[in-house]
Amino acid sequence: MLNSTAKLLERLLLSRLNQHLDLTGQRSENQYGFRHGRSTEDAIQRVISAARGAASGATQHRDLCVAVSLDVCNAFNTVPWPRIDAALRRKNVPAYINRTVRSYLQDRTLLVGEALTARRTTCGVPQGSVLGPSLWNAFYDELLDIDMPPGAQLLAFADDVAVVGTSRTGPTATALLNPVLQTVSTWMRDNGLAVAPQKTEAVVLTGKYVFTDPALLVDGHAVPVKKSIRYLGVQLDTRLSFTEHIANASKKATKSANAIGRLMPNLGGPAQAKRALLGSVTNSKLLYASTVWATIGVKRAKNRNAMARAQRATALRTIRAYRTVSADASSLLSSMLPADLLAHERARVSDRLSDAGEHRTKQAVKTREREISIASWQSRWDRAALAPGAVGRRWTHRLLPNVARWLTKPPMDLTYHLTQALTAHGCFRSYLLRFNRAEDSYCCYCMHPDDTADHTLFDCPRWEDERSTLVRLLRRPPRPADVEEILCGPRSDDLPDDPAARLRILEQAMTNRRELTGMIEAIMAAKEEDEREEQR
Repeated sequence: MLNSTAKLLERLLLSRLNQHLDLTGQRSENQYGFRHGRSTEDAIQRVISAARGAASGATQHRDLCVAVSLDVCNAFNTVPWPRIDAALRRKNVPAYINRTVRSYLQDRTLLVGEALTARRTTCGVPQGSVLGPSLWNAFYDELLDIDMPPGAQLLAFADDVAVVGTSRTGPTATALLNPVLQTVSTWMRDNGLAVAPQKTEAVVLTGKYVFTDPALLVDGHAVPVKKSIRYLGVQLDTRLSFTEHIANASKKATKSANAIGRLMPNLGGPAQAKRALLGSVTNSKLLYASTVWATIGVKRAKNRNAMARAQRATALRTIRAYRTVSADASSLLSSMLPADLLAHERARVSDRLSDAGEHRTKQAVKTREREISIASWQSRWDRAALAPGAVGRRWTHRLLPNVARWLTKPPMDLTYHLTQALTAHGCFRSYLLRFNRAEDSYCCYCMHPDDTADHTLFDCPRWEDERSTLVRLLRRPPRPADVEEILCGPRSDDLPDDPAARLRILEQAMTNRRELTGMIEAIMAAKEEDEREEQR
């Protein structure tokens, strides 16, 4: 471990080293790891761009794109220090930096075992050090700058190396890539590293339906050509449909959602803001590298449905809802932009920002694309309410028809009872009858033939006392159409300029909101208790 003074020195060295490499153009364009402004998505996108270029044109003229993912054994821990020193000298790094780094990597020992036996260390970049990644890149650039034959290219993210080649047929791809693979393996061996042939794999990315797999070799070992491989966390399949990737990501996201859901019971547990924060873990897993696969991946209904199921698991826990609530209603109430729309939005933002003709700021681009996403969400929400059998969605849409209005409401905790009222999934006999939890749908208080959320909250005479305060404030009985206006509050554009008048309106809106939610809580809690008594 370094003390504070040593860490400051290390930061200074890093700054000077990076400044030199940037000014002299001594960084490889084929390295995407540990580089400012570059990410795994950029590396993956380069592979996909090569595949799309190969697949362009008439079918008979399309090429095959072969991507080989090489596994390097314990790379960061085995790079010899003399090789790092030589790499810095090749890049004409100022002598004082080179001498300091050389001293930094000399006379190091590692204490191992319970007896803390000292062992001399002669290799490996300092992991956990701010200087380590730049030293690694300086060393690895020699490999990435090797001249490649036409149709082949090397790229890396940190130590993960990919060999990408395009050729008309499998045999010609074999002739193209095997010498490249041998060159890479030889360089690794000459520089103290080793390729793990048993973990190296390849995939053919093509639009062709009939083709011959290339016969690839690494150090005499055959490289398996698979239907899909995992590259930098994304499953690349032959057709670049990303169906397998989305399925795997959805499974992992669902598993995380179920685990996190145990921390978010319907009664008690974290407040709304903390639930939303916990729920964001699902989106992180679900939408990893979405700028790469969204444009193609979300076109398939199968993929969209898989993403919606994973997101719904989190949304239900976020809003304390019954598990029968639909994905459409739960995503709205939790203010979670549907995962497929969010993935597509991120892809559009990435495309706009990489467009040389785009002159808007990053924030302006994001704002515009979010407006497009919300408009798409609104259209989907309107269609969902019209679907056959969508009783709950129809009710929620009746209460909250405007997506943008709900998203811009003041912060509010959705309680267990409030969510029941907003979804119509709860202690209502019309709902319970659907699951054989009630003998009929009659209201047990007034014998109305259909005990729905609408009847319970706004019509049933049993709850006139609970509604009385809100009736007095509104000067009339509340209606379903009032819910959005009361919960979301007045629009900012509708508020007067006069501060005193504005304050009065906002205070009245807060009072109305408090009374509406209080009315719902009182009605649903009492009704739930009566239902329990009846079942005893």
